Amino acid sequence: MRKFFVLLAGMVLFLASSLTFIYVKGENDSVNDLLSANVDALADNESSGGLDANYHRIDSKCEVFVSAGMQIDIFGIGIITAKADGKIAIDGKVVCQSKGNETCRPVECSDLYSVILHGGER
Repeated sequence: MRKFFVLLAGMVLFLASSLTFIYVKGENDSVNDLLSANVDALADNESSGGLDANYHRIDSKCEVFVSAGMQIDIFGIGIITAKADGKIAIDGKVVCQSKGNETCRPVECSDLYSVILHGGER
């Protein structure tokens, strides 16, 4: 009877170690497959629909309409208060269009200013 339990315990141990080996081997293969797919994607020719890192940089202005008493926080400059109705133009907006020859980081108007307080109708 003791031989039966020793044989049964040996079989369970062998089965558990075999399943663990198969599981670990499968995990390594899936990681290798993912790594291989990423390397292939990065090495792919960019003209075939890949990432285009070349842009035309177009500098422009942001305009905001203000009314008397409205406060605008212009980032990097400070807070200004409009003395009359009109518009404020701020240089610094950047639009990036593809198929250029330089790198570009777009800058939105919301990156340049924010309206703090409405002193009247917009």
